[in-house]
Amino acid sequence: MFRATTLYSLGIEMHLVGLGGNYTYETILHVNVYKSNMRLFGERGPNDILKALEIKPTFRFPNQAAWLISGRTKQAYSTEELAALLFETLLNEIQSRSRSSA
Repeated sequence: MFRATTLYSLGIEMHLVGLGGNYTYETILHVNVYKSNMRLFGERGPNDILKALEIKPTFRFPNQAAWLISGRTKQAYSTEELAALLFETLLNEIQSRSRSSA
């Protein structure tokens, strides 16, 4: 699992499940962009999920890994394109929160 938190109590969490053996069709990358809820005395409450994505691996010719986002068009993203898309998604949430608090 990978988790990063930012300003405005926003964060992104990625969890890769089903990776093992020779069965990539069982692998899913779960990605949540969330807002943390703090309670009294610094306790963390449940997160509000702002965006939830399920991403599955596939392959392009010649033997390149690519990623498909469930519920979207059949566009396959390279690993670099997927990383940029996820960063942009989180950045858009940060910018949206900063505009609304200004």
